[in-house]
Amino acid sequence: NMDLGVVMADGAGHILSMNAAALRLHGFRSSEEMFGALEQYGSEFEVRRPDGRIMPFEEWPLPRALRGDYVRDYEMLVRSRTSGREWTGAYTVVPLFDNSGEIVRIVLNIHDLTERKRAEEALRRSERLYRAVGESINYGVWVCDPDGRNTYASPSFLKLVGLTAEQCSNDGWFDALHPDDVDRTRLAWQ
Repeated sequence: NMDLGVVMADGAGHILSMNAAALRLHGFRSSEEMFGALEQYGSEFEVRRPDGRIMPFEEWPLPRALRGDYVRDYEMLVRSRTSGREWTGAYTVVPLFDNSGEIVRIVLNIHDLTERKRAEEALRRSERLYRAVGESINYGVWVCDPDGRNTYASPSFLKLVGLTAEQCSNDGWFDALHPDDVDRTRLAWQ
């Protein structure tokens, strides 16, 4: 019932089992749909690095674990070639050895980052739009937190009041007010 995807493979890389979260993430309805051989798994999915470049199969976590590597929080963008389903995951893969040093099992954990990555991208788009609007209008835009500390001042605002961004930061924007208005404005803000 946990949200963490768990995949178990044997020492040859054959997928033995997936928990419900891993099945959902990969787009499988049941364990009968999953692939047994590593090569089948490799041909089903396209994997990219976080920067969008294709990740060669030998750099995927499972092939690396077959070489004895312990892989922790390895971020990948994955797309199923069959279903078109896409997700971003942080993969941790641990090879398990027998007494003679042979890999007998591989445990792969997948933390689904898809929603978080979507939210981060939406926030970046919103920030770019917010800044573009603030920087393109001819009148000043400034934003303060509830305590009156400036968190953003558009270039047009800074030009209008004759302050630099550094001078305007925190409560420096009060310096742009007429001296007769500073105390009254500070009190009203508080």
